[in-house]
Amino acid sequence: MYLTYILSLQGEIKESRMIEKVTDKKTLREFVYFTEKLYEGEDRYAPPFYGALYKELSREVLEKAAYKAFLAKKDGKIAGRILYTSEYNEKEGGVTGYFSLFDAYDDAEVAKELLLAAEKAAVADGATRLEGPYTPYDPDNRRGILVKGQEYPAMIFTSYNYSYYGELLEKAAYVKSCDTVALKIDLQGEKAEFLKTLASEVRKRFDIRVDSLDYSRFDRDVADVAKIFASATTEINYREAPSVETIARLAKKMRLFINPDLIKIARDAHGEPIGFCMCLPDFNQIIRKTGGKIKPLAFLLGRKKITAARGMLQYVVPEYQGKGVIGVLFEETYRSFEKYGITEFEGGTIMEDNKKSIGVLEKFGGKITKVYRLYKKELQS
Repeated sequence: MYLTYILSLQGEIKESRMIEKVTDKKTLREFVYFTEKLYEGEDRYAPPFYGALYKELSREVLEKAAYKAFLAKKDGKIAGRILYTSEYNEKEGGVTGYFSLFDAYDDAEVAKELLLAAEKAAVADGATRLEGPYTPYDPDNRRGILVKGQEYPAMIFTSYNYSYYGELLEKAAYVKSCDTVALKIDLQGEKAEFLKTLASEVRKRFDIRVDSLDYSRFDRDVADVAKIFASATTEINYREAPSVETIARLAKKMRLFINPDLIKIARDAHGEPIGFCMCLPDFNQIIRKTGGKIKPLAFLLGRKKITAARGMLQYVVPEYQGKGVIGVLFEETYRSFEKYGITEFEGGTIMEDNKKSIGVLEKFGGKITKVYRLYKKELQS
């Protein structure tokens, strides 16, 4: 049955004249800049840094061939794109194909042909499943298709897509793999007062101090964050905790977007790290204005006018979980929000089965406003 499936799949791809594999700089440029036209005039969409994306894909697609990129052309015009790679999946015990940068006009035929191209590549790699969309270069970084919350703009490092994307995948026989959620959190009112009261009580009970990220003691802070990860990480959040080197590399890479006052580390009376939370200013407010171009002056001047932030990470070591430490971290973060004029806060994205993290945000005034869906298709009939 599997061989029959492979042969029929190869036949379908061979007959398609719509799909073009990216093999040179010209077609790669078309691939990268396709969404500039697709989302023209859509204010809720935030473009990528096109130049940086082109550079990264030049390395991954054209030089290393770690990824395959496909374009769909209809009536002589680009109608869609998809990026593909594969990786051994420890949980599944085999190779899994992953797709990302899936974008298309509302055309079921185009979407089907793009996905078939990725399926053929997956079969060639020995994969029996195709999943996505994931963030490129990191199959464990869950993004998905936005299936709820199109009325809200995309926050930093989150995606936005038209409402028909999910239908395109479902028409191509893809089904839900899992959902992730984002919550909008009310910074004012009853819940904010509750948070202040809670933080005050926790401070009385435990001798806790909360520090902001300190670049002058960067190595110490990174090591403490890694220690918290190693202690607090579960299978729901990560397959394994990131190393000190990985955290340091990411922190340096993201430095343009980091406000150290929005990264909080809690330590006990002995100075041992017990929890941290990380928020980033919503630089998408600037990126929309620069049209996906890196303009240092615009970022320097515009960062003081950012009015929203996204909470990306929140962890507390097991012995302090359920004791209000996360409330102290949030209360300190809210104080920094006031300092920088931030009035809007979104938390996530969080796996739907991570009820504990979702519950914490709901307790402090959060309501689920966005749902991102990961899709899958079994390639063996």
